[in-house]
Amino acid sequence: MAGSPRTRPSALDFTGSTDALSGRVTTSAWESFLVAPRFGFSAAKPATNFVGRYTLILYPDHDLEPLGYGYATATMDAAGRLSVTGKLPDGQAFSHAASLAASGAWPLYAHLYSGKGLIIDWIYFTEPFGISESRGTWIRPAISGARYYASGFTNILVVSGSRYNYVRGTRVLDATNAMVVLTAGNLVEPATNYVVVNTNGQFITTNGLKLKVNTTNGSFSGTVTLPPNGRTVSIPGVVLQNSTNGLGYFLDTNRAGRVLIAPVP
Repeated sequence: MAGSPRTRPSALDFTGSTDALSGRVTTSAWESFLVAPRFGFSAAKPATNFVGRYTLILYPDHDLEPLGYGYATATMDAAGRLSVTGKLPDGQAFSHAASLAASGAWPLYAHLYSGKGLIIDWIYFTEPFGISESRGTWIRPAISGARYYASGFTNILVVSGSRYNYVRGTRVLDATNAMVVLTAGNLVEPATNYVVVNTNGQFITTNGLKLKVNTTNGSFSGTVTLPPNGRTVSIPGVVLQNSTNGLGYFLDTNRAGRVLIAPVP
């Protein structure tokens, strides 16, 4: 059948130089490269240097819509298996679990929007700080009647992240005073609130802002009232301890916007 997939010869490296299966999948209209690294860890060969919790952000490259930061929390076990749960900045939930390659590469893949869309990327874990920035693909199909992004899109998806550690009785961010800044969405100008960073994931807030960090996994949640019409929106996201900030998104009238938690300069 014209345009049906076929595989070209693949090469399996037995020398140990790459320890991966590689090749190409092609049709008459397109070609895609295939890379499949071998799992690098097990109970007998534990992923000691990678074990722990992580927080991730996911967002479109080149300032494309949706203008928000999706987020995820992740846990790596001793066998090198990573489980991730999060939301993209259009509000779409996703989850995925897979094993880590010896190189630190981890495959992110999730079918979304009733199987008509997806996210896909290779994420690279580094020692000892976290996750290198990578670029993959995010496909959202056209969805008739959807409140947000009904026409759909295909975007380059940027993914980065941080290790997450918390000691009871300390602050989740290395700051005393911080600002919570919302931009984009349907706002005419940024909306800023100032907070005091308390211990145990708590904040002293003003102007009706509600904000709290889940100290177990590094995610934050809350609500804020936006000017000028007093609409209230949710502000989910994660803290990134390697950059001493928090990033997330909010869904406004018909567009997404960005949430930033950062130390006061």
